[in-house]
Amino acid sequence: MMTLRSLSRGSFDLGRMARMAKRKVRTGIRTAKAGSDYSVGDLPKGTIRMDLNMNLLGPNPAVDKFMRSGKFQTHEYPTPNSDELREALAEEWRLEPGNIVCGNGVDDIIDLTIKAFTMRGDRIVYPSPSFSMYAFWAKVYGCTPVEVPMGPGFTVDVDGLLEEPAKLMLVARPNNPTGNMLPKEDMRRLIEGTKAMVALDEAYIEYSGGSFMDRLKNYPNLVIFRTFSKAYAIAGLRVGAAAATDGIKRLNEVKPPFNLNLVSEKAAIVALKDKAWLKRTVKILLKEREKLAISLKGLGFLVYPSVTNFLLCKAPMSSKELCTELARCGIMIKDHGDVPGLADHVRITAGAPKHNKLFIEMVKDILEKSSKGVKGR
Repeated sequence: MMTLRSLSRGSFDLGRMARMAKRKVRTGIRTAKAGSDYSVGDLPKGTIRMDLNMNLLGPNPAVDKFMRSGKFQTHEYPTPNSDELREALAEEWRLEPGNIVCGNGVDDIIDLTIKAFTMRGDRIVYPSPSFSMYAFWAKVYGCTPVEVPMGPGFTVDVDGLLEEPAKLMLVARPNNPTGNMLPKEDMRRLIEGTKAMVALDEAYIEYSGGSFMDRLKNYPNLVIFRTFSKAYAIAGLRVGAAAATDGIKRLNEVKPPFNLNLVSEKAAIVALKDKAWLKRTVKILLKEREKLAISLKGLGFLVYPSVTNFLLCKAPMSSKELCTELARCGIMIKDHGDVPGLADHVRITAGAPKHNKLFIEMVKDILEKSSKGVKGR
Protein backbone atom coordinates (compact mmCIF):
# COMPACT_ATOMS: atom_id res chain seq x y z
CA MET A 1 0.00 0.00 0.00
CA MET A 2 1.27 3.47 -0.92
CA THR A 3 1.53 5.61 2.22
CA LEU A 4 2.55 9.19 2.86
CA ARG A 5 5.69 7.89 4.56
CA SER A 6 6.74 5.73 1.61
CA LEU A 7 5.96 8.51 -0.86
CA SER A 8 8.07 11.06 0.95
CA ARG A 9 10.98 8.84 1.95
CA GLY A 10 11.51 6.00 -0.48
CA SER A 11 14.79 4.08 -0.66
CA PHE A 12 17.48 6.65 0.08
CA ASP A 13 20.82 6.56 1.86
CA LEU A 14 21.29 10.15 3.02
CA GLY A 15 24.73 9.48 4.47
CA ARG A 16 25.99 8.00 1.20
CA MET A 17 24.57 10.89 -0.81
CA ALA A 18 26.09 13.46 1.54
CA ARG A 19 29.51 11.78 1.30
CA MET A 20 29.25 11.65 -2.48
CA ALA A 21 28.23 15.32 -2.60
CA LYS A 22 31.13 16.48 -0.45
CA ARG A 23 33.66 14.77 -2.72
CA LYS A 24 32.78 17.28 -5.47
CA VAL A 25 34.12 15.09 -8.24
CA ARG A 26 32.58 17.08 -11.11
CA THR A 27 34.70 19.30 -13.29
CA GLY A 28 33.72 21.64 -16.13
CA ILE A 29 30.43 22.39 -14.37
CA ARG A 30 27.56 23.83 -16.37
CA THR A 31 24.74 25.13 -14.20
CA ALA A 32 21.03 25.36 -15.01
CA LYS A 33 20.45 28.96 -16.07
CA ALA A 34 17.10 30.61 -16.71
CA GLY A 35 16.23 30.59 -20.40
CA SER A 36 15.24 28.23 -23.17
CA ASP A 37 18.55 26.30 -23.16
CA TYR A 38 17.99 23.28 -20.91
CA SER A 39 21.36 21.62 -21.61
CA VAL A 40 23.52 21.16 -18.52
CA GLY A 41 25.89 18.52 -19.87
CA ASP A 42 26.32 14.95 -18.68
CA LEU A 43 25.12 14.64 -15.11
CA PRO A 44 26.37 11.95 -12.72
CA LYS A 45 23.89 9.26 -11.71
CA GLY A 46 21.97 10.35 -8.63
CA THR A 47 22.03 14.09 -9.44
CA ILE A 48 19.04 15.73 -7.75
CA ARG A 49 17.17 17.91 -10.28
CA MET A 50 15.72 20.69 -8.14
CA ASP A 51 15.86 22.98 -11.20
CA LEU A 52 13.03 21.66 -13.40
CA ASN A 53 9.97 21.79 -11.09
CA MET A 54 9.23 18.11 -11.64
CA ASN A 55 7.37 16.08 -9.03
CA LEU A 56 10.42 14.88 -7.09
CA LEU A 57 8.51 12.24 -5.16
CA GLY A 58 9.23 9.96 -8.08
CA PRO A 59 7.29 8.21 -10.84
CA ASN A 60 3.52 7.94 -10.63
CA PRO A 61 3.09 4.30 -9.50
CA ALA A 62 -0.04 3.72 -11.58
CA VAL A 63 1.79 4.92 -14.68
CA ASP A 64 4.84 2.86 -13.73
CA LYS A 65 2.66 -0.26 -13.56
CA PHE A 66 1.07 0.56 -16.90
CA MET A 67 4.46 1.07 -18.58
CA ARG A 68 5.69 -2.31 -17.31
CA SER A 69 2.49 -4.05 -18.38
CA GLY A 70 3.20 -3.72 -22.09
CA LYS A 71 -0.51 -3.17 -22.72
CA PHE A 72 0.06 -1.08 -25.81
CA GLN A 73 0.95 -1.84 -29.41
CA THR A 74 3.79 0.41 -30.48
CA HIS A 75 3.58 -0.67 -34.13
CA GLU A 76 0.18 1.04 -34.36
CA TYR A 77 -0.53 4.73 -34.83
CA PRO A 78 -2.45 6.58 -32.13
CA THR A 79 -5.68 8.27 -33.14
CA PRO A 80 -4.88 11.51 -35.02
CA ASN A 81 -6.35 13.73 -32.29
CA SER A 82 -5.76 11.74 -29.07
CA ASP A 83 -9.46 10.94 -28.85
CA GLU A 84 -9.35 8.81 -25.66
CA LEU A 85 -7.39 11.42 -23.73
CA ARG A 86 -9.64 14.23 -24.95
CA GLU A 87 -12.66 12.29 -23.71
CA ALA A 88 -11.03 11.71 -20.32
CA LEU A 89 -10.07 15.39 -20.00
CA ALA A 90 -13.52 16.51 -21.11
CA GLU A 91 -15.06 14.50 -18.29
CA GLU A 92 -12.55 15.91 -15.80
CA TRP A 93 -13.03 19.53 -16.93
CA ARG A 94 -16.77 19.29 -17.71
CA LEU A 95 -16.27 20.24 -21.32
CA GLU A 96 -16.90 18.59 -24.66
CA PRO A 97 -14.01 16.61 -26.23
CA GLY A 98 -14.28 19.00 -29.17
CA ASN A 99 -13.14 21.83 -26.89
CA ILE A 100 -9.75 20.19 -26.31
CA VAL A 101 -6.54 19.65 -28.27
CA CYS A 102 -3.62 17.56 -27.01
CA GLY A 103 0.06 17.85 -27.72
CA ASN A 104 3.63 16.93 -26.94
CA GLY A 105 3.90 18.89 -23.70
CA VAL A 106 2.96 22.52 -23.11
CA ASP A 107 5.80 23.61 -25.41
CA ASP A 108 3.89 22.01 -28.28
CA ILE A 109 0.68 23.72 -27.11
CA ILE A 110 2.42 27.14 -27.02
CA ASP A 111 3.73 26.46 -30.51
CA LEU A 112 0.24 25.62 -31.79
CA THR A 113 -1.28 28.67 -30.09
CA ILE A 114 1.17 31.12 -31.64
CA LYS A 115 0.72 29.50 -35.05
CA ALA A 116 -3.06 29.64 -34.69
CA PHE A 117 -3.53 33.23 -33.54
CA THR A 118 -0.62 35.28 -34.89
CA MET A 119 1.21 36.11 -38.09
CA ARG A 120 4.79 37.18 -38.68
CA GLY A 121 5.33 40.66 -37.26
CA ASP A 122 2.49 40.46 -34.71
CA ARG A 123 3.09 41.42 -31.10
CA ILE A 124 2.80 38.90 -28.25
CA VAL A 125 2.54 40.43 -24.79
CA TYR A 126 3.14 38.83 -21.38
CA PRO A 127 4.26 39.80 -17.87
CA SER A 128 7.96 39.61 -17.05
CA PRO A 129 9.61 37.66 -15.54
CA SER A 130 7.72 34.63 -16.80
CA PHE A 131 8.22 31.35 -18.68
CA SER A 132 11.19 31.68 -21.04
CA MET A 133 9.59 29.61 -23.83
CA TYR A 134 7.06 32.38 -24.57
CA ALA A 135 9.80 34.55 -26.06
CA PHE A 136 11.42 31.54 -27.74
CA TRP A 137 8.29 30.55 -29.69
CA ALA A 138 7.38 34.16 -30.47
CA LYS A 139 10.75 34.66 -32.15
CA VAL A 140 10.52 31.32 -34.01
CA TYR A 141 7.41 32.62 -35.80
CA GLY A 142 8.78 36.09 -36.43
CA CYS A 143 6.57 37.75 -33.83
CA THR A 144 7.66 40.49 -31.45
CA PRO A 145 7.71 39.46 -27.78
CA VAL A 146 6.59 42.38 -25.60
CA GLU A 147 7.51 42.03 -21.94
CA VAL A 148 5.60 44.11 -19.38
CA PRO A 149 7.68 44.26 -16.18
CA MET A 150 5.98 43.22 -12.97
CA GLY A 151 5.65 45.64 -10.09
CA PRO A 152 6.88 45.31 -6.49
CA GLY A 153 6.34 41.85 -5.06
CA PHE A 154 5.96 40.52 -8.60
CA THR A 155 2.51 41.98 -9.02
CA VAL A 156 1.26 41.82 -12.60
CA ASP A 157 0.83 45.23 -14.24
CA VAL A 158 -2.69 44.64 -15.54
CA ASP A 159 -3.06 48.15 -16.94
CA GLY A 160 0.33 47.89 -18.63
CA LEU A 161 -0.66 44.64 -20.34
CA LEU A 162 -3.99 46.07 -21.49
CA GLU A 163 -2.32 49.17 -22.92
CA GLU A 164 -0.12 47.08 -25.25
CA PRO A 165 -1.66 46.45 -28.69
CA ALA A 166 -1.11 42.73 -29.31
CA LYS A 167 -2.62 39.76 -31.11
CA LEU A 168 -1.88 37.33 -28.27
CA MET A 169 -1.49 37.71 -24.51
CA LEU A 170 0.23 34.96 -22.50
CA VAL A 171 -0.32 34.75 -18.75
CA ALA A 172 1.09 32.04 -16.48
CA ARG A 173 -1.14 31.54 -13.44
CA PRO A 174 0.53 30.58 -11.11
CA ASN A 175 3.57 32.29 -12.57
CA ASN A 176 6.91 30.71 -13.23
CA PRO A 177 9.50 31.64 -11.90
CA THR A 178 7.93 33.87 -9.24
CA GLY A 179 5.53 31.26 -7.81
CA ASN A 180 2.74 33.73 -7.10
CA MET A 181 -0.86 33.82 -8.32
CA LEU A 182 -2.62 36.57 -10.25
CA PRO A 183 -5.92 37.29 -8.43
CA LYS A 184 -9.03 36.07 -10.23
CA GLU A 185 -10.42 39.57 -10.56
CA ASP A 186 -7.24 40.77 -12.32
CA MET A 187 -7.34 37.76 -14.63
CA ARG A 188 -10.94 38.56 -15.46
CA ARG A 189 -9.97 42.18 -16.22
CA LEU A 190 -7.30 40.99 -18.64
CA ILE A 191 -9.61 38.64 -20.52
CA GLU A 192 -12.48 41.10 -20.74
CA GLY A 193 -10.36 44.20 -21.36
CA THR A 194 -8.31 43.11 -24.37
CA LYS A 195 -9.00 42.48 -28.05
CA ALA A 196 -6.19 39.92 -28.06
CA MET A 197 -6.53 36.18 -27.71
CA VAL A 198 -5.59 35.33 -24.12
CA ALA A 199 -3.65 32.14 -23.39
CA LEU A 200 -3.78 31.21 -19.71
CA ASP A 201 -0.99 28.83 -18.72
CA GLU A 202 -2.14 26.71 -15.75
CA ALA A 203 0.90 24.41 -15.60
CA TYR A 204 1.01 24.55 -11.78
CA ILE A 205 -2.71 24.78 -11.04
CA GLU A 206 -2.83 21.44 -9.19
CA TYR A 207 -0.71 23.02 -6.45
CA SER A 208 -2.65 26.27 -6.14
CA GLY A 209 -6.25 25.57 -7.14
CA GLY A 210 -8.32 28.34 -8.69
CA SER A 211 -8.48 27.20 -12.31
CA PHE A 212 -10.42 29.23 -14.87
CA MET A 213 -11.55 26.06 -16.61
CA ASP A 214 -15.07 26.42 -15.20
CA ARG A 215 -15.28 29.92 -16.75
CA LEU A 216 -13.97 28.97 -20.17
CA LYS A 217 -17.42 28.95 -21.81
CA ASN A 218 -17.87 32.61 -20.82
CA TYR A 219 -14.83 33.78 -22.77
CA PRO A 220 -14.51 33.17 -26.54
CA ASN A 221 -11.03 34.78 -26.53
CA LEU A 222 -9.58 32.42 -23.88
CA VAL A 223 -7.34 29.37 -24.31
CA ILE A 224 -6.22 27.42 -21.22
CA PHE A 225 -3.02 25.35 -21.12
CA ARG A 226 -2.54 22.31 -18.88
CA THR A 227 0.33 19.85 -18.48
CA PHE A 228 1.05 16.40 -17.07
CA SER A 229 4.74 17.25 -16.54
CA LYS A 230 4.47 18.77 -13.07
CA ALA A 231 2.09 17.39 -10.43
CA TYR A 232 1.19 14.27 -12.47
CA ALA A 233 4.88 13.27 -12.61
CA ILE A 234 5.13 12.16 -16.24
CA ALA A 235 7.40 14.91 -17.58
CA GLY A 236 9.37 12.38 -19.60
CA LEU A 237 6.28 11.36 -21.57
CA ARG A 238 5.55 14.95 -22.69
CA VAL A 239 1.80 15.44 -22.47
CA GLY A 240 0.07 18.81 -22.69
CA ALA A 241 -3.41 20.01 -23.60
CA ALA A 242 -5.33 23.16 -24.41
CA ALA A 243 -9.00 23.93 -23.93
CA ALA A 244 -10.91 26.64 -25.78
CA THR A 245 -14.33 27.53 -27.17
CA ASP A 246 -14.26 29.75 -30.28
CA GLY A 247 -10.49 29.39 -30.59
CA ILE A 248 -10.53 25.60 -30.87
CA LYS A 249 -11.20 25.71 -34.61
CA ARG A 250 -7.99 27.63 -35.30
CA LEU A 251 -5.98 25.34 -33.02
CA ASN A 252 -7.23 22.27 -34.87
CA GLU A 253 -6.41 23.88 -38.22
CA VAL A 254 -2.71 24.15 -37.34
CA LYS A 255 -2.37 20.94 -35.31
CA PRO A 256 -0.75 18.05 -37.19
CA PRO A 257 -2.20 14.56 -36.77
CA PHE A 258 -0.49 12.12 -34.37
CA ASN A 259 1.29 14.90 -32.45
CA LEU A 260 0.93 12.89 -29.22
CA ASN A 261 2.22 9.33 -29.22
CA LEU A 262 0.11 6.33 -28.25
CA VAL A 263 2.04 5.40 -25.08
CA SER A 264 2.01 8.94 -23.67
CA GLU A 265 -1.72 9.28 -24.33
CA LYS A 266 -2.59 6.08 -22.49
CA ALA A 267 -0.20 6.89 -19.63
CA ALA A 268 -1.81 10.32 -19.20
CA ILE A 269 -5.25 8.69 -18.91
CA VAL A 270 -3.90 6.36 -16.21
CA ALA A 271 -2.35 9.31 -14.35
CA LEU A 272 -5.58 11.30 -14.58
CA LYS A 273 -7.56 8.48 -12.97
CA ASP A 274 -5.26 8.11 -9.96
CA LYS A 275 -6.63 11.09 -8.04
CA ALA A 276 -5.66 9.71 -4.62
CA TRP A 277 -1.97 9.62 -5.53
CA LEU A 278 -2.11 13.13 -6.96
CA LYS A 279 -3.78 14.47 -3.82
CA ARG A 280 -1.21 12.81 -1.53
CA THR A 281 1.81 14.01 -3.47
CA VAL A 282 0.54 17.58 -3.73
CA LYS A 283 -0.06 17.61 0.03
CA ILE A 284 3.46 16.38 0.73
CA LEU A 285 5.16 18.81 -1.64
CA LEU A 286 3.26 21.84 -0.34
CA LYS A 287 4.25 20.89 3.21
CA GLU A 288 7.86 20.39 2.13
CA ARG A 289 7.87 23.72 0.29
CA GLU A 290 6.94 25.53 3.50
CA LYS A 291 9.60 23.69 5.53
CA LEU A 292 12.15 24.49 2.85
CA ALA A 293 11.16 28.17 2.91
CA ILE A 294 11.67 28.34 6.69
CA SER A 295 15.10 26.70 6.43
CA LEU A 296 16.21 29.04 3.64
CA LYS A 297 15.05 32.12 5.51
CA GLY A 298 17.11 30.93 8.46
CA LEU A 299 20.15 30.84 6.19
CA GLY A 300 19.69 34.44 5.05
CA PHE A 301 17.74 33.90 1.83
CA LEU A 302 14.97 36.29 0.82
CA VAL A 303 12.15 33.85 0.05
CA TYR A 304 9.13 35.01 -1.91
CA PRO A 305 5.62 33.64 -1.23
CA SER A 306 4.69 30.70 -3.47
CA VAL A 307 1.57 28.70 -4.28
CA THR A 308 3.51 26.18 -6.39
CA ASN A 309 5.99 23.34 -5.80
CA PHE A 310 8.96 25.72 -6.09
CA LEU A 311 10.42 28.80 -4.43
CA LEU A 312 12.04 31.89 -5.90
CA CYS A 313 14.70 33.25 -3.54
CA LYS A 314 17.41 35.87 -3.44
CA ALA A 315 20.57 34.16 -2.25
CA PRO A 316 22.88 35.73 0.35
CA MET A 317 25.79 35.15 -2.05
CA SER A 318 26.44 35.09 -5.78
CA SER A 319 23.76 32.96 -7.43
CA LYS A 320 26.30 31.77 -10.00
CA GLU A 321 28.70 30.63 -7.30
CA LEU A 322 25.93 28.98 -5.28
CA CYS A 323 24.55 27.08 -8.28
CA THR A 324 28.04 26.01 -9.37
CA GLU A 325 28.95 24.69 -5.93
CA LEU A 326 25.64 22.85 -5.59
CA ALA A 327 26.11 21.34 -9.05
CA ARG A 328 29.48 20.03 -7.94
CA CYS A 329 27.64 18.43 -5.03
CA GLY A 330 25.18 16.74 -7.38
CA ILE A 331 22.27 19.14 -6.82
CA MET A 332 20.90 21.34 -9.61
CA ILE A 333 18.84 24.47 -8.97
CA LYS A 334 17.92 27.20 -11.47
CA ASP A 335 20.08 30.32 -11.64
CA HIS A 336 18.02 33.42 -12.47
CA GLY A 337 20.84 35.84 -11.75
CA ASP A 338 21.11 37.01 -15.37
CA VAL A 339 17.39 37.83 -15.65
CA PRO A 340 16.78 41.61 -15.43
CA GLY A 341 15.69 42.51 -11.91
CA LEU A 342 16.64 39.09 -10.49
CA ALA A 343 20.31 39.49 -9.66
CA ASP A 344 21.46 36.62 -7.40
CA HIS A 345 18.01 34.99 -7.49
CA VAL A 346 17.56 31.23 -7.70
CA ARG A 347 14.54 28.99 -8.21
CA ILE A 348 14.38 25.82 -6.14
CA THR A 349 12.00 22.91 -6.64
CA ALA A 350 10.71 21.46 -3.38
CA GLY A 351 11.46 17.76 -3.17
CA ALA A 352 10.87 14.92 -0.76
CA PRO A 353 12.28 15.33 2.78
CA LYS A 354 15.39 13.39 1.70
CA HIS A 355 16.17 15.88 -1.09
CA ASN A 356 15.46 18.98 0.96
CA LYS A 357 17.52 17.78 3.93
CA LEU A 358 20.58 17.14 1.78
CA PHE A 359 20.08 20.39 -0.12
CA ILE A 360 19.98 22.47 3.08
CA GLU A 361 23.06 20.68 4.43
CA MET A 362 24.97 21.45 1.24
CA VAL A 363 23.83 25.10 1.21
CA LYS A 364 24.96 25.53 4.83
CA ASP A 365 28.36 24.12 3.92
CA ILE A 366 28.70 26.38 0.87
CA LEU A 367 27.67 29.51 2.78
CA GLU A 368 30.10 28.68 5.57
CA LYS A 369 32.99 28.30 3.16
CA SER A 370 31.97 31.43 1.26
CA SER A 371 31.87 33.42 4.49
CA LYS A 372 35.31 32.16 5.53
CA GLY A 373 36.65 32.99 2.10
CA VAL A 374 35.41 36.58 2.38
CA LYS A 375 36.93 36.99 5.87
CA GLY A 376 40.22 35.59 4.70
CA ARG A 377 40.70 38.20 1.97
